[in-house]
Amino acid sequence: MQTVAEKKREYHPSRTIAHLTQLTFTEEDDIQPVPSPSGAFLAFTSSRTGNRDIFMMDLKGKKIVVSQKTFVEAMDSDPA
Repeated sequence: MQTVAEKKREYHPSRTIAHLTQLTFTEEDDIQPVPSPSGAFLAFTSSRTGNRDIFMMDLKGKKIVVSQKTFVEAMDSDPA
């Protein structure tokens, strides 16, 4: 059984945050990220077009490519 001190070290923020990478750089909300099973794609909801739509990010190449997947006036969400 782990002690309280061991549990705190296990979830220490400096160990977790060091591996995070920002993938979007827009002023609008980019929310609800869902990775594909292979990890090669990331679906997410964004209001970057003035309306919430579903977008897909290709993470395979050297350059990240984002493409819009829904184009309706209603707000889209929950890409999973």
